[in-house]
Amino acid sequence: IVPDNVKVSDFAEVVVDNKGTKSRGRVKSVIASAGLFTTTNDGNGSATVKCGTPNADGTVAYSDPPCAVGTETSPNLLRLFGTGWRNASKVSVRIGDSDLATIAAGLQPGQPGRDIIDVKLVPALAAKTDVDILVTTTVGDVSKISKSGIKVSFK
Repeated sequence: IVPDNVKVSDFAEVVVDNKGTKSRGRVKSVIASAGLFTTTNDGNGSATVKCGTPNADGTVAYSDPPCAVGTETSPNLLRLFGTGWRNASKVSVRIGDSDLATIAAGLQPGQPGRDIIDVKLVPALAAKTDVDILVTTTVGDVSKISKSGIKVSFK
């Protein structure tokens, strides 16, 4: 978890304490740069996501993938979990060839260092498997795109 008071820097000094074993180094610190969480916790393969189906009362029922996409007039949702976009001025999500409308993006309440993005799904994603997800963060005139190869499937 990166503290909120870290300044933008090309060579920020870091110390990682892993149960008493300390590692030191330097990293580049930026305002926003998305990283999606994966089910294997190694940054590869299937994204950590939840499929959302809106209920008539305004609540959303969440389930695991593969996700049903809904219809053009009544789309289902996808919730992405990751980090690095809460301070972005703009966040966009592309899955396969589809640019998705972002409903919300920011800090996941009660989860330090963990962000969420909710997007509306589109019918074009129906029945596609292992589709790449890309998250783009923008701050000023600087945009950064998340790592490719992180995937999700649909029914």
